[in-house]
Amino acid sequence: MVKRTILIGGTVDGVSLAVLSSYTMPNSVGFPSPPFKVTRPQPGTYDVEFYREAFDAPGPVVTATIYGGALNLQDNAHVFDSKKNYIRIRTGDSNGNPSNRSFSFVAVGTYEVEISSLANSF
Repeated sequence: MVKRTILIGGTVDGVSLAVLSSYTMPNSVGFPSPPFKVTRPQPGTYDVEFYREAFDAPGPVVTATIYGGALNLQDNAHVFDSKKNYIRIRTGDSNGNPSNRSFSFVAVGTYEVEISSLANSF
């Protein structure tokens, strides 16, 4: 087994939980599309779970996504927790209160791949 670096990202509608866009780089590593699922355990809190068990996401980055309006500097999205295969994102309104908001994120991590399958991923 060899560790490879992978980047997974996406944009999520904070109200409907619809995945508006997603990507995986490199794209030949066998992740489904989209490569993650999103749940909302409470208002303004989103759990992003990556489908590949071996994915280890030590470096997530998130940003608020505002459609059709002005962005107040207090509108926010941030990574609250990060574990293997999972990140928790919290979003807030212009008053700093938890609020359902759309957001975009990128997670850079590693995954394990068998050496024999490396020839097929270049």
